[in-house]
Amino acid sequence: MKRTVSIPVNLPGDRFLNLMNQCASIFNAHIDWAIENKTFNKNKAHKDLYALLRLQYPCVPTALLQTVRDNALEAIKATKFKRVPRKKPTSGLRYDKRTMTLQ
Repeated sequence: MKRTVSIPVNLPGDRFLNLMNQCASIFNAHIDWAIENKTFNKNKAHKDLYALLRLQYPCVPTALLQTVRDNALEAIKATKFKRVPRKKPTSGLRYDKRTMTLQ
């Protein structure tokens, strides 16, 4: 069984808000791609968007970019193309063991 744990952290707002905004843009780009191509296939999305998004957002860690992709395509799959899920610039981020390291 998986559980979600919320951990409050005190991160510098200027850097973290920028990352949240970039991740929201990446999420929305994947949503637009999925609707345009009428698919939520992660391999196809990776082939079509990954290189472009890495150039556009070089400061976003690769694992986080892939997690945002997975989250976006899961949202499209859940709605079955009946609505368009969107992230706001200050929407939360989903971290996993690849994207979150504590130092």
